[in-house]
Amino acid sequence: MAGRPSPTLAGRTLRQIVRTSVAGREVRIRVSNLFGARPLRIEDIHLAIASTGSAIIGGTDRTVRIAHRKSAVVAAGSSLVSDPVSMELPALTEVAVSFYLPVDPGPVTWHPSAHRTNYLASGDVSGQIELPMRRPPDPAIS
Repeated sequence: MAGRPSPTLAGRTLRQIVRTSVAGREVRIRVSNLFGARPLRIEDIHLAIASTGSAIIGGTDRTVRIAHRKSAVVAAGSSLVSDPVSMELPALTEVAVSFYLPVDPGPVTWHPSAHRTNYLASGDVSGQIELPMRRPPDPAIS
């Protein structure tokens, strides 16, 4: 769904926790802006094995590149796939995908029955083990 009022995301890091289905030695992520109304700029993209809450397991953090770059702009109505990231992942592993949003992407698209918590933190803190949060995550991005 789109168009829901959302928190300002400019200058914030978003960490999303997702579950893999299969095991592998290389990982790619897809960044979607299929329902976005304007371009989505992301920087400092990271992938790590999730721990608890917003934390990741130390030593598992990997920098993700898209077209060999550390940042990308995903056009409205499209998506991008990352370069392969070397990482041993067992099946059914929860991973954290973190990225910095330097500019506000506009209204957030969302799903009314999301079953994962996402985390927001001020500044570019994508590679930190635990995000410095002062309040619970905003339900508009869960």
